[in-house]
Amino acid sequence: MAKELLLNVAFLLCLPLVLVTVIYYANSYFLIDPENGAQRFRILPVDALFLEGILSIVLGILFLLGSGGLGIGSKAAATLAAATDAITGKETIGPAELYRRSKWKPQGYLRFALVLIMTGLFLLIFYFVSVYVIH
Repeated sequence: MAKELLLNVAFLLCLPLVLVTVIYYANSYFLIDPENGAQRFRILPVDALFLEGILSIVLGILFLLGSGGLGIGSKAAATLAAATDAITGKETIGPAELYRRSKWKPQGYLRFALVLIMTGLFLLIFYFVSVYVIH
């Protein structure tokens, strides 16, 4: 149990740090001309970190909100069960039972959302450290 928890925490901390490093070097490669060191666009690589951090956090929150709760199949089954009960009057498995069974089952996007949120936080921390502490 503790080993699995430590592996999950290491995964949620190390992967965003690797992504931040890759994003920083990609910004440096694509936004700065290697021949003369001039900017290719009007945005600095460090300023791009801020925008990418905000975008990453927003996308992570959207994935987090969309990944929990009831799946599309459960909602459809509950709707059909309620319609069948209303039309026929027979006892069928009702929406309450379906909701109880499938409520808040974690799906595959949960870890992806957490990695995006952590990456966004690390990007913002890296931005503020590089802008306000180093300069």
